[in-house]
This record gives sequence, structure tokens and C-alpha cells, in this order.
Amino acid sequence: MSNYLAQFIKAYELSQGTVDFENIKTSEYFEQCWEERNSVQMQQEIIDYTQIAKSYFEEFKQRKELSSLVNRCHEVSQNFADVISELNKELGITRNPLFITIGNVKFKDEYLYKADFEALEKRFQDGIKSKVPMDFHVWITLPDLSIIDMTLHASMLNDEGNEDINVCQLITDVDGSHSLFEYEPLFVHTDIMSLID
Repeated sequence: MSNYLAQFIKAYELSQGTVDFENIKTSEYFEQCWEERNSVQMQQEIIDYTQIAKSYFEEFKQRKELSSLVNRCHEVSQNFADVISELNKELGITRNPLFITIGNVKFKDEYLYKADFEALEKRFQDGIKSKVPMDFHVWITLPDLSIIDMTLHASMLNDEGNEDINVCQLITDVDGSHSLFEYEPLFVHTDIMSLID
């Protein structure tokens, strides 16, 4: 079992009771997804999700809107999940779900975001009233437990004073581009905006 899978299952179990995961009730579902990650069906789903993510990400780049990605991880991830949900409905397709994932991220073994579950709960309670910056990050976990992150690189560029959206990258371990990053899931949801805002 991979480290990410173990952390994700723990995050999922902590999240149960706060959200309906489309009839997913046990952690064995994720273990099965992990086992089937190289199957033809799963690989096709991941290709589809990744292509849609790349198109979605390119829309930001074409509009030259780096600021619309910076520190907007919860909003961008939620919007992408909603786009996928609507697209599946329009096409009449049943796919394995993707998951809005909340947690910590390391870059070259240094934490960019560091929180614990108690800090998340407090932030959820404070909601939109909170003026405290979020100490956690939000990304998408695909059915095979690979990662798509549309905002982290933009925020890192912004912190460096670089506003060139043309160098901004979509981070995904589908193509290995997140090898310098380590993601640690703490919580899983389907509607992050309802928790934070």
C-alpha cells in the first residue's frame, strides 16, 4: 500500500458523516481502485480527467489570469469538480468519482502548508468570517489516487514575484511532474466551498 493511499484512507474515514460520497462507504473501495489503477478502464478514466484538467487550466493561461489561481485552491478545485460532474451528466457517463482533497504539501522536503485535523475543523467553524490565511492546501485526487493540482505552482510563482502565467504549470503525478512535491491528505470532501466559505 502506498503512503498516499494510507493517508487518503485515513482522511476519508475522518470525513465520513460530513458528506455523501455517492454510496462509497468503505475504505476497501480505495484499496480496490489502487489495485485496478493499471486496468484499461481506469487508465482511460485518468486520461479523460487529465485532458479535461489540462483544457480547464489552459483557459486560465489564455486569459492571462495568474491572480485567479493564486491562493484560490479551494475555489478552483471545487469549480473543476463541478465541471466534471456536469460534463458526466451531459454525456450520460458514469465514472469513478474524483475527490476534493484538503491537506499539507511539502516541496523538496520543506512544508509549504502544514496543518492538522483540529486546525481544519476550526477553520471550517470560522468559515468566511475568518481573516486567518489557510494553513492547508486543496487539490484533486483522481480515482486511481493520482493528483491534479491547478493552483500550487501559481501561488509559488506569485511568492517569488513572478507574474508570468506562461511558465505556470499544472502539477500532476499522472505525468510525473510533481516528483518534488509530497502531498499529505487530511480531509476529503465533495463541496469544499460549503465548509470554508
